[in-house]
Amino acid sequence: MRLGLVGYGRWGKVVARALARVGDLIAICDTWEERATAATRDWEDWGVRSTVFHDDLVGVCDAVWIATPTVDHAATIRFYLDQGIHVLAEKPVVTDLDVAADLVDLARKRGVLLMGGFLGIHTGCHGELLASPRPRELEIVRRNTRPSLSDGDVLWGLGPHDVASVIAVMGSRPNVVSATGGVHYCQVEMIWNEGYPARVSIELDWLAEERARRVIRNRDFSVNLADTPNRVEPLLREAREFVGRIGLGPAEHAEELQRIIDVTSTLARAQATLS
Repeated sequence: MRLGLVGYGRWGKVVARALARVGDLIAICDTWEERATAATRDWEDWGVRSTVFHDDLVGVCDAVWIATPTVDHAATIRFYLDQGIHVLAEKPVVTDLDVAADLVDLARKRGVLLMGGFLGIHTGCHGELLASPRPRELEIVRRNTRPSLSDGDVLWGLGPHDVASVIAVMGSRPNVVSATGGVHYCQVEMIWNEGYPARVSIELDWLAEERARRVIRNRDFSVNLADTPNRVEPLLREAREFVGRIGLGPAEHAEELQRIIDVTSTLARAQATLS
């Protein structure tokens, strides 16, 4: 699988190593010339080409991983989908539900995969939740020590990971969504009131003094990810999943396309209630 990376910032450099382990990393594109130059320096011994032009990846890469600021996602995703190239876009894929629906529709028409970079569903904790009885009550705390300003606010910057995981565990979008807080801190409440009533609370903070992530289920089960080593690196698992789903063909892309709609819709509903 010939792979390309779009965006060679702090996270893009980490992604590059994962892509090189699961496929043939062919090219890295960053429209900032300084970063493209850094990519050349870092990867020249591996024969990876770097460029500031998106066109240079067309006809060269079968799939690209987009790790650029969120504001650039919609146009960049659309460009590569139009060229028949499979895309994984880091979270948040986009922050507008109508735009998300248009991109998902384009991916279907082109017969290519569009996948969101929801790293939370590739962690050991997510696997543990899936393997356990469905919770009626779940509390999640996610704290970072520095903001990711290219993602906008904390709801969109940190929220997609856990919202994607929770929807997968519950099997559907929540019936009721609300949020309180602001740019750097917020709490999201999600309620499922049909069939199997459940409530999920997510606390998001990216100006905390210490980095932490804790999951409490039904008030009697707790997982602190700071104390739980990941035996399989989540990013590498995500990269393998991306390449693997491409190989399965368009019929197997529906789950990932729906996930983008579900996560974007839920976060947009939460944002609409922020005070």
